Amino acid sequence: MQIRWLILLLLPLSALGAGNQVYMTDIHRSDWRFSGDKLSCKMSHEIKDYGVAHFVQKAGGQLSLSVDVKRAAIKQSSAKILETLPAWVPGTPDPFSEQIKTAKGSQPFRLNHQQSAWMLNTLENGRFGSFVYQDWDTSRYQVRVSLNAVKFRNAFGEFRACTDRLLEYTFADINHLEIHFKSDAYLLTKKYRKRLDRITEYLKLSSEPINIKIYGHTDSIHTRRYNHFLSKRRANAVYQYFLKSGIPKNRLKKRIYGEKKPLATNRTFAGRAKNRRVELLLELG
Repeated sequence: MQIRWLILLLLPLSALGAGNQVYMTDIHRSDWRFSGDKLSCKMSHEIKDYGVAHFVQKAGGQLSLSVDVKRAAIKQSSAKILETLPAWVPGTPDPFSEQIKTAKGSQPFRLNHQQSAWMLNTLENGRFGSFVYQDWDTSRYQVRVSLNAVKFRNAFGEFRACTDRLLEYTFADINHLEIHFKSDAYLLTKKYRKRLDRITEYLKLSSEPINIKIYGHTDSIHTRRYNHFLSKRRANAVYQYFLKSGIPKNRLKKRIYGEKKPLATNRTFAGRAKNRRVELLLELG
């Protein structure tokens, strides 16, 4: 019986099952590729004649699994995820299966964290994770797309180590920062230097062009001329900190507002404290 299944696995998968279409890379060509850094970890697997599956986890985010297909889905539909047992693995498949929605376009399968983690566990145990659905064009055929577990473990070891090193914050966590100062002060405190270090680390790791806008502000206690000068010194403190940390000058944009753009009333102590600030905005591109 096992010999029969091994022969079937070596045959073109489209020949398996009359009226059905099966896509899976055979055991001799199966491969998993890892790539990653402290911002994102990815593990990819090519499915012969069908597309490429990607497990991805980004800094501050959750695990996801998606499949880029060669022939785009022409409509929204549904599919099942389930476990397929190779002939050489004893036992029975996990009875778990779950219905998922599929999207129109070139990336129809997008699994959430829990579903993706289940797929990872299936592959780690040497079993195949599969998608089963009715053909998008005619609904005449049942299609099964399987991720082959052969050569999975080495890439998975690298992927797991990568996820342990991911930053604990995302771009959304750092793209807006207000740095507050005491009256007449412009030196950066340790608290804010640490926050600027997080931004610096992210920018150095990111492959995307990210610009930093630095806006200097004050309260209205002194003259307008003095406040313009003070807000300039505050903005310069941040600007110079980034330069010394290795951020290129062409990524830094500075604007000086003095007392012109208060966040709160200058009639109260709390309001003036909010207005004594440098505002940072990070923008992609």
